[in-house]
Amino acid sequence: MVKTFSIAENGTEHIINFAPDKYWTGDRENLTNGTRYRLNIDAIEPTELILIDKSDFEKVCAEIPQLNQMVNQTIKKSFIIRTLKKKESSGLLTIDHTKIFY
Repeated sequence: MVKTFSIAENGTEHIINFAPDKYWTGDRENLTNGTRYRLNIDAIEPTELILIDKSDFEKVCAEIPQLNQMVNQTIKKSFIIRTLKKKESSGLLTIDHTKIFY
């Protein structure tokens, strides 16, 4: 299992998610925009990782349309959830988290 997290300027750790066995994690903004990676990943138990270069990942997505569709849906869902969470934290929206499937 790995933990994906960011660290605020004051040193506070903000956990983004936990990725269990046979799961994948990464930085959506880095993948889509090529921006500097802003997240950290820490193995919290013995873990085997597969690191895929962006160009290789894009080739695999082009060769497997179902994977490309899944990746695009995941990125879109992640963007929507992040936008809703920002609105919630600013007081513009109240979310019933028991009704959301991440």
